Amino acid sequence: MKAKEMFKALGYEYYEGEHSIRYIANCDMDDDYISIKFGLLSHTFYAQHNCNPNDITIDEFEAIQQQMKELGWI
Repeated sequence: MKAKEMFKALGYEYYEGEHSIRYIANCDMDDDYISIKFGLLSHTFYAQHNCNPNDITIDEFEAIQQQMKELGWI
């Protein structure tokens, strides 16, 4: 299964920018969203909940690993 499909199954929407890929859950709720962002130039990722660092679940971790494989990072 592709990372995009894995994140979608977890309730995330996909957004792609010039230098990043971002998955956002609860994006229709301005003050309560979860975001996982991949920096394409820096080869980094982070998870946040309303601009604060956020723990990730095992399912999110597996989707993150799949995304990094697809990007050729691992």
